[in-house]
Amino acid sequence: RSDSMTAVCWGEDFYGQVSWAPGMRLAAISAGGRHNCAIRSDSMFAECWGFDQFRQVSGPTSSGVRLAAISAGQAHTCAIRSDSMTAVCWGEDFYGQVSWAPGMRLAAISAGGRHNCAIRSDSMFAECWGFDQFRQVSGPTSSGVRLAAISAGQAHTCAIRSDSMTA
Repeated sequence: RSDSMTAVCWGEDFYGQVSWAPGMRLAAISAGGRHNCAIRSDSMFAECWGFDQFRQVSGPTSSGVRLAAISAGQAHTCAIRSDSMTAVCWGEDFYGQVSWAPGMRLAAISAGGRHNCAIRSDSMFAECWGFDQFRQVSGPTSSGVRLAAISAGQAHTCAIRSDSMTA
């Protein structure tokens, strides 16, 4: 089928986050506050659409930055570069959620409301940055809790432990 692996979006469409979905084949997709970002299958570049008040859509979409993972937050987006496996973020940066991106190698990344969390490749520990009003950034970042998956929400973060310990 020619439409296989293409985006389909539904719901609120005030900013084109639903109707502007690209027709190309995609490897990954993430919905943010009022924007979406995906990784194109043909180039592994970012493809973003929707509300662009803070340049959350105008990131490195065709600049030669190939991506391994992508996650759209409230008004920003973060991704993992496939060449260095480090974070690259763009969009709203009121709380350092874009400019404080760590330089270490990452296994996973998740953009939240105004914060991000990732799993470090070297230790499988959480690495979080950005707004920390509710301790969504100061969780078990280096406490020896190894993680298998992580997800940043609006003002909280959840993860799946990969060790046998209980919280």
